[in-house]
Amino acid sequence: MDKKYYLIVDDIQKGPFTLEELKSFELDKSRLIWFEELEDWTPLEKIGELSHIIKRVSPPIKPFVASPPPVSAKFESIEKNSFFKTNKWYIIGGFVLLLLLTIAFFTQNKEQTPSEELFSSEQTEPVQENNVQINSSSQTNDFEPFEERELSPSQLRQQLLEKEQSNPLNYLSVNASMSENKVKTRHGTMFRSSEWKVDGYMLEGNITNSATIASFNDVTVRISFISSTGSAIDNSDFVVYDSVLANDGISFKQKIYPPEGTVTYEVSILSAKY
Repeated sequence: MDKKYYLIVDDIQKGPFTLEELKSFELDKSRLIWFEELEDWTPLEKIGELSHIIKRVSPPIKPFVASPPPVSAKFESIEKNSFFKTNKWYIIGGFVLLLLLTIAFFTQNKEQTPSEELFSSEQTEPVQENNVQINSSSQTNDFEPFEERELSPSQLRQQLLEKEQSNPLNYLSVNASMSENKVKTRHGTMFRSSEWKVDGYMLEGNITNSATIASFNDVTVRISFISSTGSAIDNSDFVVYDSVLANDGISFKQKIYPPEGTVTYEVSILSAKY
């Protein structure tokens, strides 16, 4: 019984084939083949009994490329001499141009030198005088030592306290509203109502302290009475005898009697103690 052979063609198993059929194929030595006596797929060149069916390929013919002979030293010297002969006038012209530019540069600098010397000689004395003054002032400062010291937290706090206490009006503010002060003159009974009369006005407001450290006492408040024309008719000052702590506020009440003709009013702070 003839052996059956199998081939791998383009990663696909082909077969079975007889030996005569294999001979008709043009198989190269790396073609994988298998038959029952083999354990795995094997290149054709490793199977001695099938070596005679491997396609014989003649080695490639290397083309002959002719190379020119090396250039001798004689021809190299001829080429160099030919280059200098062809370009010598360009070389000479460039050298002459460079020489002319160098001469012009030094000539221009020589012409400018006298004016520069004159200018420097005119400025010599004032500059020296200034240097003397500067040196003398620096010598004077040498005898006045200045030592910059960093303040401690307690010193910084005291500095801030003095700054706030020096001008209370920068930190104190006031706002107030005014209403009629009604006084009961007769109590009501089952058969009649109570009777009231207006006894001046009641000014109620708040004083606020925006200082960080400083507290203020005995704040003097002024109320200005304004007419319909915007003119100040009269002023009334009173003292709020209380302490306004830092970042805090107090409330107050004050009975007042506005003069005749008062349409509106303004409230402000005049002073405070600390």
